[in-house]
Amino acid sequence: MLQMIGVVWLGVVIGSFLNVCIDRIPVGQSIIFPRSHCMKCGHTLGVLELIPVVSYLGLRGRCKHCHSHIPLRSIWIEIITGLCFGGVYYLYGFTIKALMVSVLLACLIILAVVDWQYMLLPTAVIYTGLGGGIILYFLQAVMTNQWIGLWQAAIEGIIGYNLFMFLYYVSKWVLKKEALGYGDVRLMGLIGFFVGIEYISLILLIAGILGGIYGVILLIRRGKSESYPLGPFLSIGAGIVIFWGEPIMIWYLRNFY
Repeated sequence: MLQMIGVVWLGVVIGSFLNVCIDRIPVGQSIIFPRSHCMKCGHTLGVLELIPVVSYLGLRGRCKHCHSHIPLRSIWIEIITGLCFGGVYYLYGFTIKALMVSVLLACLIILAVVDWQYMLLPTAVIYTGLGGGIILYFLQAVMTNQWIGLWQAAIEGIIGYNLFMFLYYVSKWVLKKEALGYGDVRLMGLIGFFVGIEYISLILLIAGILGGIYGVILLIRRGKSESYPLGPFLSIGAGIVIFWGEPIMIWYLRNFY
C-alpha cells in the first residue's frame, strides 16, 4: 500500500513537470531554465508553491504575487499523471515494462494537451519518447539476452508510422486538403512502437468514435463544421488500450467472432 502511494505521488510530481513542458514547449522556451514562475507576472515560485496539488489548493488556484488564475488544467494533469503511474505499477510492478509504459503515457499527456490548445504535436516530444523507449528496450534486451523485443517494437513503430502516412496522403488526395496533420503520423509511429501493431486498429477505432462524437457536438453547438485536433483522441485511445486493451479484445472476439 505504501509503495502504491509512493508511486502515485511520484506520478503527481512528474505531472507537475509535464505542466511545465506543456506551458513552455509550444512557445519555444526551455523546460529547465528559468525556474518555475507565474506565466502572467513572472514571479518565481517558492518551495511551498511548488508542492503539487497541495500548493494549488492552498493558493486557491491563484498566483501568490499577482493573484491571477492558475489554469485548472494544472491540478488535473498532476492528478491524472499520478493515477496513470499508479495504474502502471498495479499492472507491471517495478519493471522495465512499467518504465516503458510510463514514458509513453507522459509523452501522450503532453502531446494531447498541447495539440488540444495549439493544434500542434511537438516533434521533440515524440522523438524524446522514442529515444527513451529505444534505450529501455535495449536495456531489457541486454538484461534478458533477448533482442527480438527491440526489433519487434521498431518494426511495429514503422508499421504504425507508414499506416498513418498512407491515410494522410489518401485523405489529402480525396478531400483536396489536409484532414490529418503530419504530427499525427509521427504520433502513430510512437504509439505503434510502444503498444504494438495488434492494438493499432483498436486505438484508431476508439479515437474515431470519440473524435466523431466531439465533431458532432461541435457542429451542433457552432452550427458549422470546424477543424479540431486528432492527437488528443489518439492519445486517449492509446491510454485506454494500455490499461484495458486485452479485456476489450477478448470481449470483442467472444461477441463478434
